[in-house]
Amino acid sequence: MRNNYDEIKNIVLSMVETSKICGGYMMCIGNHIAYTVPPTAVKIYFDLSSESGYK
Repeated sequence: MRNNYDEIKNIVLSMVETSKICGGYMMCIGNHIAYTVPPTAVKIYFDLSSESGYK
């Protein structure tokens, strides 16, 4: 809910680590993001997810 880059990065990296345990993970970019999340925080999440993921 904040624009804290380090907090968002830690969450994304935590999800990436979880994906290694279970064999894969889909970084969802759908409507699960609440309307109260600041747009800058959403952009940070998208960018970090894009950098951390692969097909």
